[in-house]
Amino acid sequence: MKLLRGIVTTALLVGMHNVYSADYSLDASTMAVGATAEENLVVKEGCINLEEKCDVAQKAKWFSAPLTKVGSLDIGGSLQGDFEINLTININNGSKGIVLLTPDNKSIEYNISWYGGSGGGFSTPSLLPKGIGEGGSSRYGINGWNSMPSFNNISFTVRQGVAKVYINGGESLLDPITFDKNTVFSRVLIKGISSSDRLSEVKVRGLQSASFCSGGGSTTTPTTTDSCAANYNAGTGKLTIPCVAVPVSLPFGGTQTLNYSVDMQQRTNTFAFDLDLNSLKQR
Repeated sequence: MKLLRGIVTTALLVGMHNVYSADYSLDASTMAVGATAEENLVVKEGCINLEEKCDVAQKAKWFSAPLTKVGSLDIGGSLQGDFEINLTININNGSKGIVLLTPDNKSIEYNISWYGGSGGGFSTPSLLPKGIGEGGSSRYGINGWNSMPSFNNISFTVRQGVAKVYINGGESLLDPITFDKNTVFSRVLIKGISSSDRLSEVKVRGLQSASFCSGGGSTTTPTTTDSCAANYNAGTGKLTIPCVAVPVSLPFGGTQTLNYSVDMQQRTNTFAFDLDLNSLKQR
């Protein structure tokens, strides 16, 4: 049963009848000071160089965590084939990371441990597989990194089963990770944002979201009489999809179409949803 559930979970992420690609974007410059996002991230505003004064027109906005908290972003959606994660960030102290997770919690992780504060310091970046793929490496120092108070762009790219990291447009000199190009990732985790870090923007290109269909394969139109219509509860943010037809390749050969119901939970202050895999039920 566990094996079948794993197959169905992956199939749900890649096999729902209508799938569309949409870029995820979180940009502090478009939000009001004090607005919040995800886990412990708050929009702040100030001069690029915190030790200098500047005109209002020269000020920038960014996300930081409250003083005693650690901020993170947990971005749900299907990622497969070619996709890219971009961060524009000014890092101070501590460990930060971009984590690509599969439905069974295997991962590819890019981490930076930064020590020494805004005056300089040293870093130990790494790109490592955890339960998936091979390759990767860690090293001392970040090639092409802008010194404080400048912001930097980190680009985590995947092209047909090869994961690489670029810093400000140049290669990071970390060894790439190779893995099965058909692997499906279900989450992107941005972790370790502190009160002294400044995260300006996050973009995920190639993120796939699913539109849901009836068991017969035609897109449902929500009505009060259609038992396969998806229902959204604005009060709880719960989206119930009663009919998802999933073609499943069985482990010992052959294909079977199974019908499932599943719930999704809306994320705070967005119209993005996460799959509630505990709600998965065969019809």
